[in-house]
Amino acid sequence: MLEQFGGTEQPAEREARAPQPAVKPAVKTSAVLIEVPISPELPPTQFGVHIDTHLTGIQATTIRQVAAQLDRRLAVLKNGKRVVNVTDAVKYLIELIAAETRA
Repeated sequence: MLEQFGGTEQPAEREARAPQPAVKPAVKTSAVLIEVPISPELPPTQFGVHIDTHLTGIQATTIRQVAAQLDRRLAVLKNGKRVVNVTDAVKYLIELIAAETRA
């Protein structure tokens, strides 16, 4: 009767029967390096640009993946705002390109 309630059971035997925590499968990540030719001639900067566009499914999924990774890595825009959504991710990528072309 004691064995049924673990009275004489060894601790190692109890641990072996204990439920094991679920192991999450490894998430495949990819790094992408994109070459973008940028003209040295600067366009006029007297105006702002507003982008209002519809993305395809793959475009939307991709930019969400980029935004999620930037958020996980605590990326920050030049103005100090954390990158937490798709709009921030687009701004962040543009800032990276601008920094490289002005260097």
